[in-house]
Amino acid sequence: MGNTKREVTTSEVHQIRNENMDLKQLIAELSLEVRMLKKSLTGSE
Repeated sequence: MGNTKREVTTSEVHQIRNENMDLKQLIAELSLEVRMLKKSLTGSE
């Protein structure tokens, strides 16, 4: 891979969008887990 310019294919766009959704879901899950762990450490509900 270099710095070659080219058009992206529809398939590549779908793949990137799906990966983006997966990463957003992972961030949401990890954020919730961190929040729960912080609450358990401080004893707050």
